[in-house]
Amino acid sequence: MDREQEEMQFLSLFGIYKEACKIMYSWRRLLGQISLVLILPLSVIFLVHMQVSEVLFSKIVHSEIFLDDTRAGSHTYNKVSNVLSSEWTTFWLFNAAYFTILLILSLLSTSAVVYTIACIYTGREVDFKKVMSVVPKTVLYFVCKSYHHENIDKSALSDHLEVYLGEYVPLKAKDVQLEQYHV
Repeated sequence: MDREQEEMQFLSLFGIYKEACKIMYSWRRLLGQISLVLILPLSVIFLVHMQVSEVLFSKIVHSEIFLDDTRAGSHTYNKVSNVLSSEWTTFWLFNAAYFTILLILSLLSTSAVVYTIACIYTGREVDFKKVMSVVPKTVLYFVCKSYHHENIDKSALSDHLEVYLGEYVPLKAKDVQLEQYHV
């Protein structure tokens, strides 16, 4: 980033967009790779979901209309009712799979972009391979901590991800000594 942190507080809305465009232009190769690997599949999955959901739902509506015109208790009614039940099951399973994939790709793409911008901002060397290796790590860490019902230690996380801390060094409890105050 071309600006110092103190200067950024005075950016207007136009200035924010201008700074974002500078970053995207100067790092277009890396951001393009992230877009192709994570964001493009996310867009394709979204479009496929719309089409498949429309087809599945139109079959459900057709079966319900046919079921309304069929005499209850007949062999045809029972057969269409079973088909309708399986169509609803297929529809809900498809949506569950879609939302799971959507969540995973959304988190991965957001993490990749945020990590990339953070590296650019702190002046750290960043490339596509490093971004992709760090993102599965920023996910594995959270999954493991969640699985073991543990709190997330942010200082350990920053050490784990090699986040640039500058001259700031976080204090540990053992480093802090309180003097006794006598009244």
